[in-house]
Amino acid sequence: MSFLQELEENLKRLENDPNNVAILQDIGVTLYRLEDFHTATKFFQKALEQEPENNILIQRIGDCYFQLGEYNQALVMYQSMIKK
Repeated sequence: MSFLQELEENLKRLENDPNNVAILQDIGVTLYRLEDFHTATKFFQKALEQEPENNILIQRIGDCYFQLGEYNQALVMYQSMIKK
């Protein structure tokens, strides 16, 4: 299955369960692989709203910021994992 097919399938699944952290994270990961870091960040952040202590989501958001060249934002995310 291609990344675009995977994205399309997960977006359909999200329609039925818009706050599902696993689906939101899967979409974010697919978008990251497609190098759409800005949109991936939005999906990871929505998932993080549901699970604010989820360090994997925090790291993924930091990784997106890093890829976008927003190094200070990335650092803030990485440091927030250490403080927990």
